Amino acid sequence: MSKIVSLSACIALLAPAALSQGAATVSVKDNFFSPKSITVSKGEKVKFVWRGRNSHNVRGNGASSALMRSGSYSKSFRKSGIVFCSVHDGMTMKVRVK
Repeated sequence: MSKIVSLSACIALLAPAALSQGAATVSVKDNFFSPKSITVSKGEKVKFVWRGRNSHNVRGNGASSALMRSGSYSKSFRKSGIVFCSVHDGMTMKVRVK
């Protein structure tokens, strides 16, 4: 019986960490975001990861990253909106907050 309680306690302690690892990731590639649309919970962080050769930024809906060619940028979203790269026309994506 004590093994079951110990296992339950371990699962309860690990559950919040497992949830925080589930943050959404968006690739910032050469002139497009992937995916083009994402749905997150209110306050959830979205991690933008640069994977292309060109420099881009992430703007709009409260986001404001530096112009970057590599690395990542994270932003918590509280409302739905459009995110874009201010350098490349048409490089947009939709963030839906539920």
